[in-house]
Amino acid sequence: GEYLIYSGRWPRFLGKADIWRVPVLGWVAKQCQQIPVYRDTDRASDSLIHARKALERGQLIALYPEGTITADPDGWPMTGRRGAAQLALRTGAPVIPVVQDGAQLVLGGRHTEGAVLFADIKDFSRRCNQIGADEVVRQLNLYFEQIDAVIVDHGGILDKRIGDGVMVVFISPDGRQDLATLAHAAVRCGLEMQRSLARVNASITADGARPLQIRVGVAAGPLVQGNIGSRARLEYTVIGETVNLAARLEAAATVGHVLTLPACARDLALGTSRRLRIIEAKGFGEVSAVELTP
Repeated sequence: GEYLIYSGRWPRFLGKADIWRVPVLGWVAKQCQQIPVYRDTDRASDSLIHARKALERGQLIALYPEGTITADPDGWPMTGRRGAAQLALRTGAPVIPVVQDGAQLVLGGRHTEGAVLFADIKDFSRRCNQIGADEVVRQLNLYFEQIDAVIVDHGGILDKRIGDGVMVVFISPDGRQDLATLAHAAVRCGLEMQRSLARVNASITADGARPLQIRVGVAAGPLVQGNIGSRARLEYTVIGETVNLAARLEAAATVGHVLTLPACARDLALGTSRRLRIIEAKGFGEVSAVELTP
């Protein structure tokens, strides 16, 4: 509202009819010619009629189609309404979206479950000392361009880049995917990342450079999800033992393979071959793992 007013346009807001019953506030809303919305009543369409007339007179209308913040654990607002689209189609008035961001920062953490994938390029720090800076950036961007597409295709969320490494999270905000489904998606993503590396290396080796090799680790289990950091820098991310274990699996993986937990590789169709391993993971001791070949 302030943005529009400072721009010289006083909007007419559509708001819940309950506001008009609040002492003083309701009087102000009426005097400012704001438009009440009588949801779930036989007067529900009245607001759109008044809004349409206002638009035809050249006035500015402001709507909150998803304005109510709910108790949804992921911070999702209420289900959207079609009013803005109907008004735009009937009057030809342009729709200018204004997004509110930041309210979710006051929300605390929550427990969830999902899968975490770590991938890292072998000896990339050494490579950085052996070739020019422009070539380092070129190779790394070729690599990220390829694997980012793979991550998206498999439903992963690129949580962060860690130098030449990536941390990818697989969660189900609406709860429709169980942990086994998320784990399998993460493993399939890791296997496809290994396969797609051939396309990156075709470009890199054509210029005489050494091919890239990556390690991939995947773990699944409980996670803590929330805003982590300080006032200077907040990051919405996941933390917990599952994240740490995925990082340990990646560090122990053989290049060209995906190292994961047995529970994440129950689908025997994953990979062309597999072998069982026992690794020593810091903070976890001996961990049984399965190493998959793409």
